[in-house]
Amino acid sequence: MPKFEAGMESMLDTFMFETGGLLEKLDDMLMQTEQEEKISSDDINEIFRTMHTIKGSAAMMGLTNMSALAHCVEDLFDIIRSNEDVSYDKPALYELLFTSSDCLKNELESLPDEDTPLSDFTELMGKIESMAAKMKGAPEKTSHAGKSGGIPDDVFKDSDPETVKTFKVEYAESCAMPSARAMVIMRKLGKVCEVCRTVPP
Repeated sequence: MPKFEAGMESMLDTFMFETGGLLEKLDDMLMQTEQEEKISSDDINEIFRTMHTIKGSAAMMGLTNMSALAHCVEDLFDIIRSNEDVSYDKPALYELLFTSSDCLKNELESLPDEDTPLSDFTELMGKIESMAAKMKGAPEKTSHAGKSGGIPDDVFKDSDPETVKTFKVEYAESCAMPSARAMVIMRKLGKVCEVCRTVPP
């Protein structure tokens, strides 16, 4: 399956150059401000704009995984810039930022190689969303199965043959770009399994 939207191959060099430049500037800013007592409003706005730009450019290329990760960081900094007094763990925040930047840079480097699949950033995005939820003071969500409003009881059957694999994917209410993430999941599954449609008799 192609990594890019049809007809976007000619834009790859430009996308890699511009996005790579943005990530280099971001790293410089993070290293300069990491030891400061507080992130300045200018730096907060710059990080927000950087991720907003990467989100849009990656989406245009059809790189939903990169776009979704950038969107998560963008949402996190939207919370920070909207409330100057919001409380957060700064070392943990910077660890997520450096990790996100490294993931995006590594993904850029692998884009020209068609044999290298798109990376899955689900775990990292979950950590970012968890920090965002704490900033908002949101209560921890509790999932419910069966007839209580979650997954129906007959979805996971013990009688299913071993060749049938069933996957359960849950999104938090605060999940950013769920459709984009679903597309990333489907692309990953499409590389390792055959998708079948069951027609009722």
